[in-house]
Amino acid sequence: MNCGTDFELLQETLNSKPLQKVDPNTQEVEKAAADTTHASKLQQAVIAAVLTGIYKMTRTHEGAAQLLGGNISTTWGNLLFGDSRQALVQRIVTYSVSSPAAVDGEIDMTANEAANIIKTNAGGSRTATEDDVITYVRSQRNNILQYLPAALQLGSLLDDDTLDDHTHKMDGPVSGLMHKIEKAFSGAPPADEKQ
Repeated sequence: MNCGTDFELLQETLNSKPLQKVDPNTQEVEKAAADTTHASKLQQAVIAAVLTGIYKMTRTHEGAAQLLGGNISTTWGNLLFGDSRQALVQRIVTYSVSSPAAVDGEIDMTANEAANIIKTNAGGSRTATEDDVITYVRSQRNNILQYLPAALQLGSLLDDDTLDDHTHKMDGPVSGLMHKIEKAFSGAPPADEKQ
């Protein structure tokens, strides 16, 4: 999701207050800029967790097809987080001081809206394909991770430690260079060199 438009569109659709970036040094939402009400913390945690779950799911063609299919036979929470859903719900409950029912409802509603936005925008002016979804969501990974509260420890839940790596919460020219170097060592071309 283009952080300037689609990310804001998701927040607007959900009637959410603006999300706050996580400080890469402290791994916390900056207190001075943050709205620390329970509702804002709930929205921050759920939006970032759902988008991270969508990123993880859409790394395969099968996952992208599930997102495009729209008629899933399970809840979004189960689809995105599987056996880790209950642990994630509990972490969001603790982080936001919310009820499990409120968290579950927010996860499903947020995922549904995010999937609709991705389906609408991933293909540009044409109907999105699985490859479009994979490329579109992959291009937003670092934008998403900048908003993911460290307290959720989502990387450990999804068995992907790179999701909790604080270097992905940094932005700017130095961070961009660091991400290109990281991709070079992993054998993947930098995002700006991919189609």
